[in-house]
Amino acid sequence: VTTTNLIYGNKSKVTVTFSEGIAELLSTHFTVENGEISDPDSDDGVVWTFDLTPTIGIEDPTNLIVLDNTAVVDFAGNAGVGTTQSNNYFIDTNVPNASIVVLDSVLTIGKSSVVVITFHEAISGMDYDAISVDSGHVLTDLESSDGITWTITFIPMNDREHASNTIRFYNWRVTDAAGNAGISTSTSNTYIVDTKAPVVSTKNITVQLDSSGSIEITADMVDDGSSDGFDIASMTLSQTNFDCSHLGANTLTLTVTDEYGNSDSAEAIVTVEDTTPPVVVTRNITIQLDDTGNASITVAGIDNGSADACGIASMT
Repeated sequence: VTTTNLIYGNKSKVTVTFSEGIAELLSTHFTVENGEISDPDSDDGVVWTFDLTPTIGIEDPTNLIVLDNTAVVDFAGNAGVGTTQSNNYFIDTNVPNASIVVLDSVLTIGKSSVVVITFHEAISGMDYDAISVDSGHVLTDLESSDGITWTITFIPMNDREHASNTIRFYNWRVTDAAGNAGISTSTSNTYIVDTKAPVVSTKNITVQLDSSGSIEITADMVDDGSSDGFDIASMTLSQTNFDCSHLGANTLTLTVTDEYGNSDSAEAIVTVEDTTPPVVVTRNITIQLDDTGNASITVAGIDNGSADACGIASMT
């Protein structure tokens, strides 16, 4: 076997030499470890050659080709005896193929994730150009202690909303110790990037206190079509309950949070009015004129418990 160190994409010429010419030599006369051979060819029947192609995905330092001499016959009709072994040849056709895991599968505003890239053996030639990132802004801290397991920190782009992202590794950019280069592209697990806060839109409203002098409002009453590329998880107000002490304009804050925890806020003015008239209760009274023919009465004498939730300013 001419080439004794076979890597991915290599072949080796194999030469078989007999003591005399033989009539026929077939590939089926051989047992080939971790490979296959082409049909043997010869010009003189003495020296035969063929190609050895190693099996893909093999790492084996000890391999032989064995000829069954009993299947070989010379021109006089004599068959050979026993077997003949080749020299040893080394095979490493197991090319680098990365496994990629993004540890944090949901990346929101201010977050980053460690990415782990693992090979079956140590590789060389690793650099940032071998990595392609969806929704990626920065890749930093590429490092490995053994050449097998590599880590890198991934920081997503700002103002991005994308539910299906992957990191791809170009295996052909790296080689193993035997010189094999990768031949494919590896793809990571899917991760979500949501680095965009909700768009908060508000409207000013006017509300009236009820007969008890209070009112409760909800976030949707001041929301004016807030939106997000993902689902909105919640909308909350800085204040929801009002009473007579809040008459007039009140500035509130509406906070909108999306399903991945990003939030933003905007202000709205809630004007509180008291439009409920007082409840007037009177009583009938009897009075006597004085000796001048006159009499006077007071509000208190006529009022019989008039009331208003926000207080009575005057009674006349």
